[in-house]
Amino acid sequence: MPSAALGAPTGPRAAPGPVTAAERAAGVTSVLEGFVPGDVRRYGALGDGQTDDAAAWRTALATGHRVLGGGPEHVYCFDSTIPVTRRTFIDLEGATIRPRGEGRGFVRTPPAPSVTSVVTAGARPGSRSLTLQSSSGFAPGQWLRLDLNDAPAHDQSSYPPGWSRVSAVHGSTVELGTSLQVGYGEGELHALAYQPDLFYEHFECCNGTFDGSQGSFDKDTGQALRIGGCERVVVRNCQFRNFRNGGQLTCAVELFTNIDALVSDCAFTGGVSHFDICDIQTVRFAHFINNQIQGSHFGCNLTRADFALFANNALQGERTAEGAAGIDPPRSVRGLKAYGCACIRVLGNHCADYESPIKIEACFRYDVSHNTIFNAGLGPARGQIALNIGSIHAGRNMRLGRIIGNHVETCGGIGIGVTTDPTGGLVVADNIVRTTQAAGIHVGVPNAIVCGNRIEDWGLRGGADAAVHVTGGATVANNRFAHASSSRVPCLSTDGNDAHLIVRDNVSESGNPLGVRAS
Repeated sequence: MPSAALGAPTGPRAAPGPVTAAERAAGVTSVLEGFVPGDVRRYGALGDGQTDDAAAWRTALATGHRVLGGGPEHVYCFDSTIPVTRRTFIDLEGATIRPRGEGRGFVRTPPAPSVTSVVTAGARPGSRSLTLQSSSGFAPGQWLRLDLNDAPAHDQSSYPPGWSRVSAVHGSTVELGTSLQVGYGEGELHALAYQPDLFYEHFECCNGTFDGSQGSFDKDTGQALRIGGCERVVVRNCQFRNFRNGGQLTCAVELFTNIDALVSDCAFTGGVSHFDICDIQTVRFAHFINNQIQGSHFGCNLTRADFALFANNALQGERTAEGAAGIDPPRSVRGLKAYGCACIRVLGNHCADYESPIKIEACFRYDVSHNTIFNAGLGPARGQIALNIGSIHAGRNMRLGRIIGNHVETCGGIGIGVTTDPTGGLVVADNIVRTTQAAGIHVGVPNAIVCGNRIEDWGLRGGADAAVHVTGGATVANNRFAHASSSRVPCLSTDGNDAHLIVRDNVSESGNPLGVRAS
C-alpha cells in the first residue's frame, strides 16, 4: 500500500538547501545543506554504528518534516530516548536503529484525560447515550473511552474501551458518535474524555531495522517503539531483532491508548524475554497482519480493543528448546494472547512451539478460523491447550464464538479447548486435530455445535481421554475419528447423563467406540 494511503505526507520531497521555515520554528539555525530537509544527516547524524546520533534524530523529529534514514548502509546508535512531540512520519529507508544501554527508540506517552466522570446509566450494547454523574468539562469533538474495574468478578482488562467521539452534551447526558458494542458489568464505570488536540493525528514508522542487541533498558516496555496518544499508529515493513536483554519487561513494540493501530509486514526475530515482543492495548482498531515472530518469549498481546484482527502471521516459539535447557517457567507460553476485546478475528496464522500457541480470553465475540498450530506444549505428554478459547475464571465475558477450519497437530495436552462461555453461541466445525496427548476437542460450554471435524490419534498419554468431550445439550454430528495405535479409546464423552445431547452421523474409521461415555 502506498505511504500516502496510510496517512503519510504527500507531495514531492523538499529540495536540499538552507534552513526551512519549519526548521526555524523548531529552533534549528544551521544544517548541512547537501541533504534534504528531514534527512537526519542534515542535522549531524553520522550513522557509523559508533556515534550517539540521538540528538540529530530529536532535531529531525522536531521539524515536522518527513524523517529520512538515508539508506541501509547507516546504523544509528541511541544512548537516550527520542521523544515524539508532534505528528510524525519516519521512513528509515533501510537504515538500522540501535538503542544502547538505557537508550530507547521513539517514545510518546499518552496524555492524561481532560475530564473524567462516573457513568450512572446507558452503558449497554447499542447505546449512544451515557448518563454521567457530572458532564462538566465534556464537550463535542472529544475522544471518549470507558474504564471499568469490577474485580473480583472480572478485572480491569476484561472490557474494551468503547472509543468514540462525543457528538453532543445535554445536561448530564453525553451523546456518542458511535454506539457501544458491549455492555459493561456491575461496578464503578468511568468515562474518560480527551480534548481533540491532545492526540496526534498520525505516527508512522516504516522500512528499517531496530537492533536491540546492545540495549539494557528494563524499566518499561517498548524499547524500540513506545507510542500512545495518537489517532492512528502505523508500523510497517520493519525488523525488530535481538531484543534479548531477557528482562521482565523486554518488549520491542508497545502501542497503547491510541485510537487505531496497525502493525504489518514486520519481523520480530531473536528476542529473549519474559514479556511479549509486541503489545497493543486500549485501542479502537488493532490490526496485526502479515508479520513474523521468532524467539523465546510471549509473541503478541492484544488487550482491550474494540475491534481486533490478527491475520496471516507466522509465529515460531522455542518451547521445546527451553524445556531441554531446564528453563522454568517457560518463556514461549503464548504466540497470541487476546484479552478484553469486543470482537476479535484470528485468521490464517501459523503458530508453532509454544506452550499454548493461541489463547483467547474475556473476548465478547470471536472468530478463530483457518489457523495452523503445530508442536504445542512440551512432549511427549506435558502441555496445556493448543488452541485455547476461554477464561481461566468462569464468566469473564466470553460470548458468541466460531472455531472453524483450523489444523492442530502434535500437542502435549488438548488440541482445541473451549471453557467457561455462557450457554450457547458456539460453533466448532471443520477442524482437523491430530496427535494429541489428551482430548482432541474439549468443549466445556453447554449447547455447543460440534460438527464436521476430523480427529486422529488422540489420548496418547494413556488417560482414556475421548476424542471429543462436550457439556450439556450439545449437537455432535458428522465428525470422523481414526486412531492408528488403539481401537479402544472412546470417540465421545460428556458430563454426566445428558438428555438433550444430539449425536448423529459420526464415523469411526478405526473401530473406536462411538457410544457416548459419561464422565
